[in-house]
Amino acid sequence: MIFHKDIERLLASTLAVLCAVFIAFRQIMHADALICIAILLLATGLLYKRKNNFLYVSDSPIIFWLVCICWMFFSAFHTYSILSGIKVSVVFATFVICGIALTNENGWYLVFIGTIKKLLCFHVMFTFFQVVEPEIAIKITGIFLDSESQILTREWIEQNGNYAGISGQTMVNAFYFILLGGISAVELLVKKSDCKKRVTNVLLLVLSCIALILTGKKGAWLATIASLALVIIILWGTKKSYKKKLIKILIVTGIVAILIIIRLDVVTLDNALGSSVTSRERILYNAKLVFSKHPWCGAGTDSIAYYIGHSTHNIYIQVLCEYGIIGAILFIFAILYGQLLMINKVYKLSESGIEHESDMGALYLMIFIGSFILINGFTENTLFTYQFFLPYMLFLAAAYKPEVLKGKYNEEKTLY
Repeated sequence: MIFHKDIERLLASTLAVLCAVFIAFRQIMHADALICIAILLLATGLLYKRKNNFLYVSDSPIIFWLVCICWMFFSAFHTYSILSGIKVSVVFATFVICGIALTNENGWYLVFIGTIKKLLCFHVMFTFFQVVEPEIAIKITGIFLDSESQILTREWIEQNGNYAGISGQTMVNAFYFILLGGISAVELLVKKSDCKKRVTNVLLLVLSCIALILTGKKGAWLATIASLALVIIILWGTKKSYKKKLIKILIVTGIVAILIIIRLDVVTLDNALGSSVTSRERILYNAKLVFSKHPWCGAGTDSIAYYIGHSTHNIYIQVLCEYGIIGAILFIFAILYGQLLMINKVYKLSESGIEHESDMGALYLMIFIGSFILINGFTENTLFTYQFFLPYMLFLAAAYKPEVLKGKYNEEKTLY
């Protein structure tokens, strides 16, 4: 029994490390196929080892993502390239299977968090190095990036003073800092760590915020602030037991935010998001044409860039164009359902008195990432990118852990 547990723990830890490496360095490794195969094999091995306990995740929100994946495969058969559509669907299916496999496992989450924090620190340091020594940094990125990404990296620095780091994309670089800052902020809010760890997390949070500003992604910055504010409000509500008052605060805040957005001038809003009005209008116009031709089932998986030459910079419009009204309902429901379930779980665990720092940290981090995706989704296609979707599945798996354990909560905690 102990031998089998050791194998499971080794598989889970290896999978966690591999996922962390993929998230942090996918842009420069150029080995998507090989890494996805390795992730799938490890996840399948975990599912096989725990096949008798598979029903523990039958009511997990991750399971509903299997429905979304099925719709992706269906959409792949009427996209511009069936082979390309199937390839994208297989990758997303692999990440969902990875989430399902890890939902049943213990110990992997702390391994993943420890690994990803160290890897993301590299991106922070390289971005600061890029500011101090841009020419040397450009020579380094030229070794790893393709020619198009390299040209864009140079143009962003010289023309706008925006830094893509070694990722070659400012939004991907921004997401690294959002992720690192979110992990550090949640640990500060939830964990009762010693002074050294608290100082380290404060330093990482400050450096992440500065690095995020250097990317020039103002929309991401605003979404990060809003998401962190939501986490703090929920944390305050659980500590003070003001659940009804919290709901009122969220409703009032939402109404005020909507009124502010309505009152903002289009150019002012566009400047805040750091984009071109003309470019956005052209993208939206072309996206509407695509949607009008395929309103119910969409134009097919991963097709919008093929038809209009660019992403829509909006996950809601992109989902409507690629997967139609039916697909949009499925995907948006999956995100919202998972988010509401995590918020409800926070209150349940707080009221039950069986809070555990790691589990609560995973719940709050999931709420932070989910909120960021929903908010920033109005200005970027954040969810349907490999490096965004994989951590989303991992955090969803980790956040669902307290519900999965149910009666075995204390038993499993002492075991590991």
